[in-house]
Amino acid sequence: MSRYQIYITVWAFLLLVLPAAYSAEVQNPTYVAYIDQWKATALAQQAEYGIPASITLAQGLLESGAGQSDLATIANNHFGIKCHSEWQGKTFRKDDDQRDECFRSYQKAEDSFRDHSLFLKRKRYEVLFTYNVTDYKAWANGLKACGYATDPGYPQKLIRIIETYGLDKVESGKVESGKRKEESQEPRAKSQEPTTKQSNSDSGLTAQRSNSNNGLTTQRSNNDTVVWTPSVMRTNKLYADRAYGKTNGRRFIVAQEGDTWGSMAYMLGMEEKTLRRINETTDKQPLRGGDRIYLFPKRNKADKNHKRHLVQHGETAWDIAQRYGMKMSYLYKRNGIPEGTPLTTQQWIDLR
Repeated sequence: MSRYQIYITVWAFLLLVLPAAYSAEVQNPTYVAYIDQWKATALAQQAEYGIPASITLAQGLLESGAGQSDLATIANNHFGIKCHSEWQGKTFRKDDDQRDECFRSYQKAEDSFRDHSLFLKRKRYEVLFTYNVTDYKAWANGLKACGYATDPGYPQKLIRIIETYGLDKVESGKVESGKRKEESQEPRAKSQEPTTKQSNSDSGLTAQRSNSNNGLTTQRSNNDTVVWTPSVMRTNKLYADRAYGKTNGRRFIVAQEGDTWGSMAYMLGMEEKTLRRINETTDKQPLRGGDRIYLFPKRNKADKNHKRHLVQHGETAWDIAQRYGMKMSYLYKRNGIPEGTPLTTQQWIDLR
């Protein structure tokens, strides 16, 4: 084979392999877990109401911060639907476009998915149903045109989520959102409580098993309550429209698709290098939708309720450190692992 042929072969290989590798690299385990949990529900809504499952999932991811927002965890509202005059159910108050706005509150998250479908069946959105169920770009742009969101970049954010996570294949059932396995539980001492509750540090919440078909519903735990209200966040130049929370005594906000470290630092009134240093990122590490952004330095170890973690498929040391609000450098040091060493799936990691 000539040198020219070798050159062409190598470049052809890189063009095929690098895009796929990059796509896999930027996928966020938090988003993958949300897709795994709610894919069947979105497909059921598509079958009954004709709304693309890809659009439902992308909106849920964007509006709820991958299920981490207070509106989702407390009110089971994954789509930011406000009360409006016809709503007769329970309500949840939070600052949004205006102070103390009224949002719908649901008994379980599945009710939110169904109400989202019914909401889009109103006359205002009837043009959407002239589009093919596989034409996610038309649906994304149509939602903005019909007034679903005021954000001018809303369609692009939905499209980016769909294409990053392969949600355009979900209608055919071919989407591969990840190879997530149920996390094994450590052996419990006899003095511990039964496993009717399990800690979920992903959102600083305590999760209770539900009788519904889709796993967990959530409620706020007493020892990890968010104390930063949206009005205080706005006073401190923080995103009041972002999902936010607190874990291990450290406050964080949740990035959306399209955010960058630079844009977040600007909006927070911080230098980008300071924000990156607090969150232990390199200059080349991109910010992904669903990533936690800590506003103050993390702790050297996880809280006393989280002693070990079983590495799941696709998780990195940085993902784990952000999840538990602890420094990645100390996570490596505590486990005797050289910094930068990739972790192995199903590997136990000590957190304190």
